[in-house]
Parts: sequence; structure tokens; C-alpha cells
Amino acid sequence: AATKQCLSEPGSVDYMGCVTWYFIRIAVGGSCMGLLAGYLVRLWIFWARQLHEARLEIAVVLVAIYGTFFLAEVLKVSGVLATVFLGIFMTARVTSLLTPEGRQVLHHVVEQISYACNQLIFFAAGIISMRLILQDSWPWSIWLELA
Repeated sequence: AATKQCLSEPGSVDYMGCVTWYFIRIAVGGSCMGLLAGYLVRLWIFWARQLHEARLEIAVVLVAIYGTFFLAEVLKVSGVLATVFLGIFMTARVTSLLTPEGRQVLHHVVEQISYACNQLIFFAAGIISMRLILQDSWPWSIWLELA
């Protein structure tokens, strides 16, 4: 069950302060979490590079991406902002530390994951659209108007 973050009356000064603090905590906390995770990934990749294992580098990056999001959500800061800032930090500071083989494999792995997610989204959209089309409450004339 969701809990209210601000218990004071909407429109009051206390409420506005609570909302402002909540926004700052979510936004700044998520951003800082992403930068901290990026720094830790940089150290981890620096260590993994010495082993010359592209699979280890890929595993580190994927664990960092998903781990940052979920840890940020557990800590009640923005998981999306944490992941975005992790990506910005990794692009600026970590990608150059990957071995050439690791960089190439990472590119292919991320490309495959994005392709699969894209297909899944369109599959789900098709299922949802079909359910709406087959509902009795929607007149068929609406679909003819779209044409």
C-alpha cells in the first residue's frame, strides 16, 4: 500500500516545504546514487580489465545497471535518475577502460537486450489494443472515423 509522503494539508506552507524536500530527496538522491555507482563501476572495471575477461566486464556493467536501479528504489530515491546518471558517468569515464573486445561485446549485448525489450513492448501494446477493440462498449464507428 502506498503511503502519503506529506501529511499536512495541501496548500499550506508545511505542505509546500514537504513537497519541495521530497522532490530534492528523490532527484538529488537518485543523481548522487548514479554517480557513486558509476565511480564504483569504474574501480571494478579497472580491476576486471587486468584479467582480460570480456565476459566479466559485461557482467559488471549489467549488474551495475540493474543493481543501481533496484538499490535506488529500495533507498526511496529515483531509480531512473540513478540509472541515467550511471550511464552518463560510464560514457564519460568507464567506456574507455573497457578492453576493445569488451566494448564490442557490450555493444552487441545491449543491442540484443534493447531489441528484445522493443519487441516485448509492441507485443504488449498489441494485446492491449486487441482487448480494447473487442470490447462491446466501443462502437466500430470510432475505428471507421480514424481511417
